[in-house]
Amino acid sequence: MQKVKIRHKLKRLKLSKKFIERTSRKISASAVSAATIGTAAVVVTIASLEIYDYCNDKKELLEDGNILFKSNEEFDYG
Repeated sequence: MQKVKIRHKLKRLKLSKKFIERTSRKISASAVSAATIGTAAVVVTIASLEIYDYCNDKKELLEDGNILFKSNEEFDYG
C-alpha cells in the first residue's frame, strides 16, 4: 500500500510538467500546420482540449488520493 501512495504522489507532481510539455508541443505543431486556417482558433481549441484533459486527470488523482489517504476533498474546477 505504501508503494501505491508513493506512486500516486509522484504522478501528482509530474502532472503539471507533463501538461505544459504536451500542450506547448501540440500548439506549436498545429500553429505551423494551420497557418492558413485561422491559427488563433486552432490554438485556442487545442489549448481548451488540453486544459479539459488536465482537469480530468487532476480530478482522478484527487479521487484516488481520497481513497488512498482516507480524505474527503472535492475537486474545484476554479
